[in-house]
Amino acid sequence: MQQKSIFHFDFYRIKDIEEAFDLGYEDYLFSGNYCLIEWSEMIEPLLPENIVKVKIEVGEDGERNISAEIV
Repeated sequence: MQQKSIFHFDFYRIKDIEEAFDLGYEDYLFSGNYCLIEWSEMIEPLLPENIVKVKIEVGEDGERNISAEIV
């Protein structure tokens, strides 16, 4: 089995989509490795097809609800 790298991005603080280009996002997202992205809505037009979107919500009782879907 081939090992893959895991890259993590937090796009919370980017001011515009051009900052993702400055970071060289294409080199990571299209590398065949795993990319975990927080605040992906900040770069949504740049995301490839068939990504897995994981949503974590905290219920009123503090319980965490996790869902995943391919988008």
